[in-house]
Amino acid sequence: MTDQALVKLLSRINEQEALGFDDAALSTLASLSSASPRNAVTLLEQLKHHVAQNGLNGDNLSELLPQMVEEFASIPPEILVAKYTQLLLTGSYKALAMARKMDSSVRFLQMSYKYLKGVLFAMKAVDVGDGSAIFQDFMKRVEFHESLDSSALLQMLDIHLSGYERALAHEVDAVDILDFTTLKSLEVIRALRSATPSA
Repeated sequence: MTDQALVKLLSRINEQEALGFDDAALSTLASLSSASPRNAVTLLEQLKHHVAQNGLNGDNLSELLPQMVEEFASIPPEILVAKYTQLLLTGSYKALAMARKMDSSVRFLQMSYKYLKGVLFAMKAVDVGDGSAIFQDFMKRVEFHESLDSSALLQMLDIHLSGYERALAHEVDAVDILDFTTLKSLEVIRALRSATPSA
């Protein structure tokens, strides 16, 4: 689901429940939801409870929201990894910031590897059970570069597995490995873009 459609969904809930959140706050929540309506509604619920617990109102929320997100939204790791993967596969350097939002870089590398593997299986239409519908849905929702193929995904999968193994071996600080892994994967996508002639 697009961020615009998620904002409409959140706006409808916002209006029905008279929450008073402005469009900027709802837009921020939509962008954090990894294109998932369920994630967006969960984040809205978390925000609603955070605002109620801390006696805040919707008037100045858009100014406070970026820092509040760090406080209130213990964003589930699955959402972080999905958003990271989405940013990675579209070639956005925002993937670096998303990768650093999880406490454990080693766990993030492990989860990212597994998520990329799921996306690869979905791309190849391999049903291995174990939640493959999640990845097929992800493939429908995210707009990838037209030249993204299984070869590029395999390269990124290898990069993430290598990063995970290095992090486990404590060769280098895990955060540095995560940064390097993300940058190297982004270069795979960016190389695809530069190799594809523009229309």
